[in-house]
Amino acid sequence: MTSTSKSRGGFAPAKTCNLYVSVWGGGEYLYTSAAGLLDGCDLEETSGQILPNFYARRRSGELLPYTYFHQYAKKSISVAGKLSYHQTVAPFWTGRWDPGVPFDSSYYGPTKEAMLNAMSDKDFTYLVQAAAARIYSSGWDVGTFAAELQQTIRMFEGLISKILGIVRGKPLDMPWNLWLEGRYGWRTLSYDLDDLIKAIINIDDKRRRWKESCTTTETWQTVSSQTNYAPQHNDLVTWTYHYECGIRGSVAADIIPPKLQANPLITAWEITKFSFVIDWALNVGQWLASMSFLALSTAYTAAGGIKLTCYSTVTHEGTANAGYIIDEGAIRSVVTKTECIRRVPTSISTIPQLSVRLDTSKLIDLLALLAQAYFNRR
Repeated sequence: MTSTSKSRGGFAPAKTCNLYVSVWGGGEYLYTSAAGLLDGCDLEETSGQILPNFYARRRSGELLPYTYFHQYAKKSISVAGKLSYHQTVAPFWTGRWDPGVPFDSSYYGPTKEAMLNAMSDKDFTYLVQAAAARIYSSGWDVGTFAAELQQTIRMFEGLISKILGIVRGKPLDMPWNLWLEGRYGWRTLSYDLDDLIKAIINIDDKRRRWKESCTTTETWQTVSSQTNYAPQHNDLVTWTYHYECGIRGSVAADIIPPKLQANPLITAWEITKFSFVIDWALNVGQWLASMSFLALSTAYTAAGGIKLTCYSTVTHEGTANAGYIIDEGAIRSVVTKTECIRRVPTSISTIPQLSVRLDTSKLIDLLALLAQAYFNRR
């Protein structure tokens, strides 16, 4: 396995904005700059590991391992600047805030080191394990369906009773009970029936190579500013960074997962009361499925990936603070897209992964469970 790296581009020099000087009656000076676009930056660095005889090995059907890959890119989207102010008294001040001066590197978004630091605490272990569990769980879980069959029958009987009660004018059940029954009764049943239909459709599928990926996304924003003071002019610089981070776990394997599954460990966990609540934080069900995957797979390769994108907007506003200067606007801004991608080969973890996942639906589930427990005790 060999390594390769390449880079291109760099910070381009600024295009000097056209600066016009006019003499008005009374000795007024007008400095003004048309909006000037700057080349900004265009930088890309790529490095990674290359497999020898990659294409020949892929054509032969070999399960090729994921390799290390890294890419860092920075691209200026728009850069503009303008300046307009009057100096109305003598002696005429000839100094000026010039938008034609090249921007320093801080205007072009976060550095590569800052991007790597922001990625350092992102963990893809949970997602790699989830991808393995998804491959194993691609069939129909007949064991759990059979164990919950009696409860499913009671759910249908309860539905008929509710419909007859509505006809007779009886009030509906408590809303939290209806919510939980819909989420963990009817919704789960619909998933089971969908898996059954897929298993029937794919009954003759002889595929041995499986690939799955699981992803999640995070977003956040930071804002900071700094004021530079001068005798005639104050400058306010504001950095606004909007981050979008995608995290992925991928698994490829030579495996034949059972189309009809009857795993007693998974079934025992699924029918355990409130096991789904524990799975919100410590997904034992996913861990059991991934361990079953490892028991079946003859060969697999796994990798975690992180893609961090930062859209930065940096504005530089100038304000006159001398009484003999009339400021009509002094501003320049830079909008930059910075992207860092990293793929790292890894293995499937053999311990349950802590991953607290409380979205809006699960928060409602938790409130419904608390309401149900409270009113059942009364």
